[in-house]
Parts: sequence; structure tokens; C-alpha cells
Amino acid sequence: MKCDIKDIAASIRRRELFIFGGAGISMARPSELPSFQDLQNEVIWALLGELESALRNTYEPVYTQIKAKIVSSDLAARFLRVPPEYVFQLCKESITVAVGPEKHYELQALSTFSDAAVNNNHLILARLLTGGHVPVVFTTNFDLLIDSACLQLGTTVRRRWKREQFTDVRSSEAGLYKLHGSIDDPESVAVSLDEIGKRAATDKLRALRHFLEHYDALFLGYRGADIDIFSCLATTDSKRILWNDRSEDCVLPKVQRLLHKKNGAVITGDLCNLLREVSRHLNLPAVPETDREPNDTPGALSAALGEWASNIDAYSKILIGGRLWEFVGDSTNAVKFFRFGAELARDQDKKAIHSVFLTDLAGVYYKVGKYREAKGCCTEALSNAESLPQQLRLYHYIDFLQLLALMESRQDIKSAFVLLVRSLKYQEQLESIDETTKHKKGSILLNAGKMLQEGGIFDEAIECYKSALGVCDEVGDVRGRAKVLANIGSILLQQGNVDECMHWYNEAEYLFTEIGVIIESCGLEE
Repeated sequence: MKCDIKDIAASIRRRELFIFGGAGISMARPSELPSFQDLQNEVIWALLGELESALRNTYEPVYTQIKAKIVSSDLAARFLRVPPEYVFQLCKESITVAVGPEKHYELQALSTFSDAAVNNNHLILARLLTGGHVPVVFTTNFDLLIDSACLQLGTTVRRRWKREQFTDVRSSEAGLYKLHGSIDDPESVAVSLDEIGKRAATDKLRALRHFLEHYDALFLGYRGADIDIFSCLATTDSKRILWNDRSEDCVLPKVQRLLHKKNGAVITGDLCNLLREVSRHLNLPAVPETDREPNDTPGALSAALGEWASNIDAYSKILIGGRLWEFVGDSTNAVKFFRFGAELARDQDKKAIHSVFLTDLAGVYYKVGKYREAKGCCTEALSNAESLPQQLRLYHYIDFLQLLALMESRQDIKSAFVLLVRSLKYQEQLESIDETTKHKKGSILLNAGKMLQEGGIFDEAIECYKSALGVCDEVGDVRGRAKVLANIGSILLQQGNVDECMHWYNEAEYLFTEIGVIIESCGLEE
């Protein structure tokens, strides 16, 4: 389908188009905010620098051995390919686990987004929105720049960023719809896997789906990399999708396939020029020029991230380093980091943190088939956990009993299930203390399904997987959902039910592609 600026302007005049804005609208001067991918890169560089410093200052002998692996360009290049949502999820989980469940993860550096300057893109979007030319502007940005642009034009607009504000959306209600939260309400900002996967996001996506079904959609400054948003686009019977990028080569392949399937179109060219031309075709009043000097937002962000990373304890940094290595598939370096962290914690008599590293170390050993080493880690950690406070003790019991069950199932599935039942009882106790740990129930059910599947007990395995799926959906565990879907598909494939297998496997494959989940083979390579 062919489309140009005149077509866009005509669709706006007919009140048939809404706008979806991504990070690109806030990257122009004087705002100069980073893309989500660039933000992730800044986080990784800050962590790498602080990780190197932490190792040098805390354990010189080990640092000398692995220094080259920390500062190598190969490491940085591999880490920078990790999906942003996973990096933020990993930071959130690692920092919380290492310092204790009572301390919550916060990326305070994001507050620098509230200090950026409005640019002309924001002013034109504000003019279109407040003048009634477009019904809504959706955005994944959590900055306050479109909001501020409306105020600069002497008006306000209805803002929606919380779940409850999206439950009753009608086409006649104009507004700014912020799908990933707003920085002036930090708890609403969604940047990690569990946050974008929560059921709380479904009402927001339902609102997006409503407008996709009733209006043409113009996507500006958006790559289409968000799991939740792209899934909504792919599964909605939308009217017409128009996608702006510098050139067709810049459009992600999956977006190109989507546009081809839905008879959409790419409008190539500079985003700022496109908005100016649309404004001119609509004979809108010229927006006031933004002659304000930039606030050096990139510099402020780097400084804030550096300060944030420097305040993270050494154990969390080492844990993040090991988990990043594990994610990119390098078990050798993951083991080095986890062993280093375990030795350091043991030397400093930090039993809770020692158990955390033993958990991760046992997991890597199990994945690479070193069951004796994995069992040794579990045994040592279970002994450690006996002297921990109840909440931490339960947390570690659940993890290690699952690992022991998986190893035991290779010889005696009944004994393995006894261990899993014990793990489930501990999980129920833990959830009664801390309801945020419900995701562990999904993990136990997933492992129960695996053991039943390996024993050829397929019907019961599928029931376990479906129960695990319900937990994953409830708590927003995207990775868990991907694994469960793949395992259900593999059972159906084993049973010769290829058509139904592909129903489950297609979504699993999509999630694996989107979030880069690395898991053991599930028998679906073909």
C-alpha cells in the first residue's frame, strides 16, 4: 500500500487516525533522551565498570584471573545484544536477591527523564491532540514531555497511565495514553519483563486494540521491539497501520512482515520533517520554536547511572555479571563468577548470600550435565539455610529442593515428587509471608510437568503445565510462559498431533525470539 503525507493529512481531517509515539519523538534536540536500547546499554556499561571496580577492590587474586573477560569488547558486544527488558529484570532480581527480599529495586536514574526539554515533535503532537485533530496519542514513553508541551500551548489533556484509568475507554474521549507508565508516578513505570507481562497491562492493551480496530494508526519514532505492544498489533484486526522510519531498511523484519500481512505502509523520512509537513498540510498554527539549550540529558543520565551502579553492593554486581554470562550461553564464565561470589560470601560469613550464589552455581552445573557438582552445591546450601531467618530459609529451600528433585527424577520419579511436594509446601508458607513470591509456584508446577513428561505420563504433565501457565499469566512471568508453551507443544508433537502442537509452539517461538530465552532443547527444532 502506498501512502504519503497528503494521505496522512486527509485521514486526520476525516478524524480517522490516531498517533502512536515511541522513544524517537523524544530523541531530537533539545530533549535528547535515549532510546530504550540505548538506556539499556548505558545500564550495562555502568554495571561493567562498577563490576570491575568491585572485583579489584574485594578480591584481587580472582580479579586478576578474570579481568580480561570483564573488560573485553567481546563481552560488551554480547551483553549489548541482550533484550532491554531482560537486563532490567535481571538487575531487579539480582539486586533484590543479593541484599534480601525486604529491599526493593529502584532505578533512580530514570528521574533524569523528568528534567528533559520539550522539542518541536512534542509541541506538534500536543497541537494535534488538544485541537481535536486526533482522538488519542498512545506512547510507550514515560517522560513528561508531551504533557509539558500541552501546558506550553496553554491547555491540558487527559492523561492515562494507571491500569484503572484504562478500564472504560471510549472513542470519543481524547487523551494521552501512556502504556508503560509515567515518571511522575515511579511505581507505574514498566521496564522489566515481569512489569510488562503483568495482567495489569491487559486493560491498557485492550484500549490500544480498540483504537486499532476503529482508526488508522500512525507509528512515529517506534521500532516495535516491545513484546506486549507488538503482540497486540499482531493479533488485532486493525484498520490501517502506517509506520514511519528513516528508510525501509531501518524497519525491523518482523514489522515489515506485519505491515505486509495487514496491508500497511512505511512512510520513509525524518520524523521531525514529517510532523512539520503534516502540520503545514493541516494549516495548523506554527508551534513556537524551541530555542532552549539542551539540558545535557545524556550526560546527566550517564552520571546518574554511574552513581546508581556505585551504590549497588559488590555481591549484586558479581551476581549480575554471572547471570549475564549465563544468559549469553557462556557457562564457563558464569561458573567463574558464581564460584567467586560463593567463595567471597563464605569467607565473609554471609550465609544468605552464599546460598544465593550456590543456587545459581547449581543451576548452571545442572544445565551442563554436571549433576554431582550440582548436588554438592544443593547439599551445602541446604545446610547453610538452616541458620537463616524464616523467609530467606524458605526461599532457598524451594529452589534447592526443585533442583534436587530434577536430578533425582533421572533415577526415581517417586522420590523426586516427594521433594517437589515439600518444595510446594514451603512455597505456600513463603507466599503467606510474601505474596510477591507466587511465581515460585509456577516454577514448581513447570518442573512437575517436566518430570511427568519425561516419564511418559503426558495427560498429567499437560495439566501441570496448564496450571503453571495460569500462575505465569497472573504474575507476569513471560519467560515461564514461553517455556510452558514450548513444553506443551513438545508433548503434542510426541503424540503426533502436529496441528495442535503448532498452535502452542508458534507463540512459544515468538516469545523466545522476542526475549531471547535460552533453554534446553524441547524437541521442537524441526
